Amino acid sequence: MRRPTKILLGVAALAAIGVTAGIALAAIPGADGTIQGCYKKGNGQLRLVESSSDCHRSEVAISWSQKGQKGDPGAAGAPGSPGTPGTNGANGKDGPPGKDGVDGKDGQPGKDGTNGTNGVDGKDGKDGLPGIQGPPGPSGADPTADAFVNQFGTNTGNATAANGETCTLGEILLSASPIRTAGGVPASGQLLPINQNTALFALIGTTYGGNGTTTFALPDLRPVTPNNMTYSICIVGIFPSTN
Repeated sequence: MRRPTKILLGVAALAAIGVTAGIALAAIPGADGTIQGCYKKGNGQLRLVESSSDCHRSEVAISWSQKGQKGDPGAAGAPGSPGTPGTNGANGKDGPPGKDGVDGKDGQPGKDGTNGTNGVDGKDGKDGLPGIQGPPGPSGADPTADAFVNQFGTNTGNATAANGETCTLGEILLSASPIRTAGGVPASGQLLPINQNTALFALIGTTYGGNGTTTFALPDLRPVTPNNMTYSICIVGIFPSTN
């Protein structure tokens, strides 16, 4: 029954040493707050040292109050009451004036003004006195020219349309007969319907008149037709082809 008593005594001694160590904690802490000690197993003696390297071979190096890992940061505290605003400081001195800015670009030229109103026309001057009549000029009559001109434009274009040999569309034919053309219709400037003469319209269009939508005109050759004859134009025949 003596062994338990020895154990209790050893524990008591260790507790006493722990108290002593607690006192020394404030006296010999390491740089990180850790306390180093050397424990001797034979007599249970514990001594505080600066470093575990100071322990003898018969002693066991021990340490306590080691710092653990840094804990999570605590929650932010409530904000403090705002402090009293300080008094406004005196106004600073005016700085030196800045440099002049760069000149802006010239604007676009303005639009031309509206033309002015035309002035009032001046009054007409009075007619001058008539001049003296000059001598009569030579006569403009030319018997040869008159004889030639008189051979055209009289009793022309009166023949009725007729069919002859096959002709080319748009071809002009001259007939000496006062009652029948040599083929086609008289070229008397008359209007023809486009929808009934599409091929001829494709050739001459509205060169001689017509509205180009429903009608087109034939040339009027009566003034240049020899007397008593008829110029006619082929409206039913062969469509001309390019070479």
